[in-house]
Amino acid sequence: MDLSETNQTAYRHPWELSRMEILLKELEKLNIRGEVLDIGCGDGYFDKEIIKNFL
Repeated sequence: MDLSETNQTAYRHPWELSRMEILLKELEKLNIRGEVLDIGCGDGYFDKEIIKNFL
């Protein structure tokens, strides 16, 4: 469950930040660029971080 689905400036839970860090490292290792990736639903936090880091 995403802890901030209604507020983009809300605090991110440490497990969510940790998952994001691991995902970004794996994408970097795989050299994935410009592909469409959807890993779930929620407020779009993961999608925004991927775009910010890779596009």
